[in-house]
Amino acid sequence: GLEPDLVQKRFVTKKHITAPTGISVSPQGVVFVSCDINGTTNQRRKAGKVVRCEDTDGDGAADKFSNFVEGIDSPRGSCYVDDTLYLTQPPLLVAYQDPDGDGVAEKKTVLVNNLGQPLHASSAHHGANGIRMGIDGWLYLAIGDQGCFDATGTDGSRATLYGGGVLRVRPDGSQISVLLTGTRNLYDVAVDPYLDLFARDNTNDGGGWNTRLHHLTELADFGYPHLYKNFGHEHMPSLADYGAGAGTGMYFVHEPGFPGDFGDALYSGDFNTGVSIHRRKRHGESFQIQQNGFMNLPKNTGIDVDGFSRMYCASWSGGGFGFASELFGHVDLIQPKDRARAAVYPEINKASDTELLTQLASRSQVARINTMREMVTRGSKPIFSKGLLAMAEDTDTPLYARVAAVMTLKQLDGAKSHAALKGLYQDTDLREFVVRALGDVASEIDGTGKKIFLQALGDENPRVQMRAIVSLARSGDVAAATAILPLARDEKILVESGETLLGEPNSGGWSAPNRAIPHTALKAVVKLNAIDLLLSKLDDTEMRETGLRGLQEIHNEKVVSSLAAKVESTSDKQLVKLIAVALFRLYHREAPWDGKTWWGHRPNFAGPYFRCATWEHTPSVRSAIEAAFMKADPADYADLFMRMRLNQVPESELNLKIAFDEVLSFLNKPTLTHGEFTQVMNAAADKERPEAERLKIYEYFKRGPLPDSYLNRAHILRVWGEGRAEGKLQRQAYAEFVSGKEFIGKVKELEPFFKNSEKDSYKYAHLQLLNLINNKAAPGETRKSAAAELEKTWADKKNIYPHRLRGLMLAFEESDPTPYVEQLKPLVEHRDERTKQPAARFLEAIKNGTAAPSGD
Repeated sequence: GLEPDLVQKRFVTKKHITAPTGISVSPQGVVFVSCDINGTTNQRRKAGKVVRCEDTDGDGAADKFSNFVEGIDSPRGSCYVDDTLYLTQPPLLVAYQDPDGDGVAEKKTVLVNNLGQPLHASSAHHGANGIRMGIDGWLYLAIGDQGCFDATGTDGSRATLYGGGVLRVRPDGSQISVLLTGTRNLYDVAVDPYLDLFARDNTNDGGGWNTRLHHLTELADFGYPHLYKNFGHEHMPSLADYGAGAGTGMYFVHEPGFPGDFGDALYSGDFNTGVSIHRRKRHGESFQIQQNGFMNLPKNTGIDVDGFSRMYCASWSGGGFGFASELFGHVDLIQPKDRARAAVYPEINKASDTELLTQLASRSQVARINTMREMVTRGSKPIFSKGLLAMAEDTDTPLYARVAAVMTLKQLDGAKSHAALKGLYQDTDLREFVVRALGDVASEIDGTGKKIFLQALGDENPRVQMRAIVSLARSGDVAAATAILPLARDEKILVESGETLLGEPNSGGWSAPNRAIPHTALKAVVKLNAIDLLLSKLDDTEMRETGLRGLQEIHNEKVVSSLAAKVESTSDKQLVKLIAVALFRLYHREAPWDGKTWWGHRPNFAGPYFRCATWEHTPSVRSAIEAAFMKADPADYADLFMRMRLNQVPESELNLKIAFDEVLSFLNKPTLTHGEFTQVMNAAADKERPEAERLKIYEYFKRGPLPDSYLNRAHILRVWGEGRAEGKLQRQAYAEFVSGKEFIGKVKELEPFFKNSEKDSYKYAHLQLLNLINNKAAPGETRKSAAAELEKTWADKKNIYPHRLRGLMLAFEESDPTPYVEQLKPLVEHRDERTKQPAARFLEAIKNGTAAPSGD
């Protein structure tokens, strides 16, 4: 339940809103609710609106309503800052303002076009969703995996995101760019006072991608859908896996009025489980995190907080996924019982410049962000420049306020702030934020800044290292890759296949720690296109795997030709194997995407690309792979074939002049993967394969434990034709199997198969009983046990579904039923036709003297 020091009240009911898809709140507590009666699947045009909800009498419930914006498509997440409502309404990001204060937006400014597909082409499901502003002045956009193609800002800047991720853009619509990729369907994003971003991602409904909590870091690829299944070691790990669910609202509360640590915590909403609170603790460059229930709010669709320490949560309660034919949904207010400590939001737009500097240090994040925007709106002034620098330098000022000062100074003065910012670098608490500010805008990065970034790569604080990596990648200076690459040392190319699962939380409920630096460093080197550097590591046994991990992501003629040349020149067979693995990845690239298609709820997860496509240098890659196999150690063939298959390289397109049978190599393994098992079974059924080799496969399954050993052999024998198989060795294998000799002295082990119709095992089990009973060379105890089991089958005749009797009737097709004529007679009246009909047929055959079995 809710914390006792907090109270929950219904703020808006379905009478005034319906189908709430998102929520934002002004600092004064005016709530803006995005409403879309299309739900997630319908495509009716202009069915959306934003309802303005105000509590004018202070009783905790809205009493004044207006359609702030109406007749729009697909309103989703919004963010209200500095008297502006920033709203995602795919395919647009729009800023709305109400200059005359009448509760209706008169001013509309389109900030971004092509932010996903228009409604006539696709529903807004998995499209552009939540939006949040950080103290750095950027708007962060949560984008579902419909992605966006050529999203265009007001300055002509463009961004394409194939799949889910996060974009950032300035509040005027300029400088749009992709921050990170590989998420599924982020519905919202939270930003804390120190510019750490978080999101609760959506499950893919049983496909192995559960509800995940991400620490969203720049340059990251979180791996959906192309890496998480078979290349888990290549994507950025998430903080936590919460199983089934559907992540929705997200907010970081940093407000003075909440009791205890509730005022400095991360909150996440889930459509299925309500709202959770997450405590966290720093671990290296990232965090460990806990999850605890905060409030029961079914079908949460958004969370926001005003400047008076009041939280508002929207709910889709009562609604489905399709068109809303009835009213549903509500917004709840959560606030402290004791209002004494709550923030009192100042009239920022009436404050003097000096007062703004004071308010930027407020304990309220809502106040700080709106103050920052007011200062940026007023523009650069000496009083701001000096005052912000003084605040940043003051070690007695709380760190969150000093960070606000650094990031606001950077926004106001741009590159002119760098001299002052560089002077703050020696402050270890501020260092990561100084590096962030200096590297925040690519066009403003200068030579001195690069020197600081390079120095920061060696800092003892991994968070400083992370910011330095990102800043150097943004600089575009390929020379910086030399210093970055050692931080990617842990990124290897040869890691066991399969998903890298998140570690289990410890006894205190804290998520397992993970490292983000190696992944980020490698992505930075690839972004810088540092081909020569990566190639130079091929002869470095410590770094060659890292080098090849980077090279496999760069589709370039020089990469292909250099790897091919190294295969030809080297005598190092391990290096040949490593290069071959990189070449497998380079065989294809992601197929071109025009932004008009979506891969759907359950796309192809096999990877490493969603849609593989050959490219202009695929023929050269093919030749290099063929050469690599010729020089590789034959002992590596099996592993190479497995990795080649994972990378979707068709063996049929290669001319491999090697003596190797991949299937037979699997028979040396104690266990098989699902893919290997399928290959082996297909080979056993392949009539073109020599009979002796097919028998080796059958013999392989004899070594395994029951029941799988039994069922797998039964399947193979059925495919071969049982006693009528074409090959003599196959017929002998069948005769041996049904003889039951392997169960001499252990008839009890047959028990699981008497009622099991899978692979006709109930037939074979009864054949084995009959043959053991008739085997005079078998020990008397075994024959007695077999007869006792057969009696249980005859006693099965009263069951509604007499599987044992059905199995016995099938067995009599291959074994003489004559000794059992008395037991067969009552069965001609049996209720089960699959028992009744064969029993009558056998009795007739016995009567006519033609009851010999049809099998060998």
